[in-house]
Amino acid sequence: MTHLNSAEYAPHLYAEMDVSAIQARNLTILNAIERCGEPARLRQWIYNAEHRGAADIRNAAFRRLAQLADKSPEESLNNTALRILDIYRTRLNSWRCYKIKMSKFQQILKTEGPKALLEDLSERRRFGDISRLLTEMDLADLTIEAAIIRFQNIFSKPTVNAAKSRLRDYGFDGQF
Repeated sequence: MTHLNSAEYAPHLYAEMDVSAIQARNLTILNAIERCGEPARLRQWIYNAEHRGAADIRNAAFRRLAQLADKSPEESLNNTALRILDIYRTRLNSWRCYKIKMSKFQQILKTEGPKALLEDLSERRRFGDISRLLTEMDLADLTIEAAIIRFQNIFSKPTVNAAKSRLRDYGFDGQF
């Protein structure tokens, strides 16, 4: 576990820091994020970065959290669905003051499979708001729509086309 100075926990104390000191602190935090294996600590960095306005730290912590959520080295639809579920839960928890339980969606994953889960999530409005935010944060590859496009041979053509259309609406025009 890496111990950093209290800048990450008390940003108001460092409001008077010059730009080079802030950049050095952010670089230290980014390096710690790359080595971090604790999801709770990464969620704390996301929360702190959100309140401090440090988009690069927030995005790096999201990416690292997504890497930790991947249980096996090979990319499978099931692992992708689990990772997306964890990322979206993290995002919803940071919007609210209480913990969001995703047991309903975990049950769908368990009983109906990852295809049904991703189709269900893609149709829900609040998850669309998170997809839009992730796209704006340059994390479009972590969205439900991106997963549908990556595994398009499993989904129907209308579902894949709707996912592509939504990503374009969110402002993403790249390739996966």
